[in-house]
Amino acid sequence: IIDRAALTAALGRLASAHAAAPAELRQASLAPLKAALADGRAELARRLGAGARGTTMAAGATLAGADVFRNPLEIWRGWPFCLTLMAILGTHELGHYIASRVHGVAATWPYFIPAPTLIGTFGAFIKIRSPIRDKNALFDIGAAGPLAGFLVAIPSIVVGLAMSDVTSGGGGMLTLGSSLIFDALSRLVVGELPALPDLLPYGLVVAMR
Repeated sequence: IIDRAALTAALGRLASAHAAAPAELRQASLAPLKAALADGRAELARRLGAGARGTTMAAGATLAGADVFRNPLEIWRGWPFCLTLMAILGTHELGHYIASRVHGVAATWPYFIPAPTLIGTFGAFIKIRSPIRDKNALFDIGAAGPLAGFLVAIPSIVVGLAMSDVTSGGGGMLTLGSSLIFDALSRLVVGELPALPDLLPYGLVVAMR
């Protein structure tokens, strides 16, 4: 049987002693706990990353026409899609992370989110763990992610378009949508498309879009 009053009194004395201790001693006493929490977050990030690599590779293989349920070994057909998508997401989040560190803002490593979706993931994020103290830091941290991801996405789409096939009237193919940059790169890499074409995209293109 636990004497709650005695336990409460003991915890109170411990808290008082900790508060009265020098700052250096308090930090030293909390160091093992902080290290354990950091290790736990790093392990969670690693496991989520491994899971996302699996789900995005399965999604990529499915987009490539494989049936990973009947023949699991065909999952390797999804590696171009997986590599490209993970690189874009990871670079985007690392942009946020590096900008955070430059401005002295504590942040976690990227967490990827595996999911049974068309692309195999709900994306990725980092967690800001200390205040962002001025607007310049907020702007830099916010802009660094998209800019970093853009640097990976552009060469990825160029390579992917170069490896894609253009057909006409096939139907049933994945519609990629349109944007000024995508249209410009399509004309640069593929050339002028025929009337009502179907672009059968290579995995890198789908990942970038």
